[in-house]
Amino acid sequence: MHNFYKKKLLSKEEFQSARDLYEQTPIRYAHQDYSLFGVEKRTVRIENKDNPALKAIDSYMKDRYGYKNETHYFLKYVPYSWTRVHTDNIGKVTKTVITLLEEKDLIGGETLVWDKHFDLPTPKGSYVTRTGSVHRKSEVPCTPKLIPSESLLYGSGTRHGVSLVEQGHRIVLVSWYS
Repeated sequence: MHNFYKKKLLSKEEFQSARDLYEQTPIRYAHQDYSLFGVEKRTVRIENKDNPALKAIDSYMKDRYGYKNETHYFLKYVPYSWTRVHTDNIGKVTKTVITLLEEKDLIGGETLVWDKHFDLPTPKGSYVTRTGSVHRKSEVPCTPKLIPSESLLYGSGTRHGVSLVEQGHRIVLVSWYS
């Protein structure tokens, strides 16, 4: 079992409502916002909480886990933006949902998620060199690929980040739950 999973949470109409909300939400440029560097950040205002996309994600998280929303915000990654590897406000945030809205001409900007290392059987004819069993505690950096309208879900203790964008951009909706 992974530290993360992908799921399509939005219908076509809900996805469009998220894109529309993104366009209507004021931009703040963050040179640095904690672990975020060089991103455009758009925080969803309380009066927009009834947006169909937000309601769909919130409903899934409440029905599946019993979680309530803490915040929603949009991030646009552009050249030279990235996110430092971190965990999300452990103690306040329990689950994070990242929904991809758009990628255009993107080089770099991959989502990075540290997953558990799974101890696979050693194939016949191969060898293992190590001391102890520390490999079972190791984490493996993964780059899960999302298509627009697809979401990535993970717990607050999961280390994650975004690699440096070299070209193009990507826009995501970030949703935190507790």
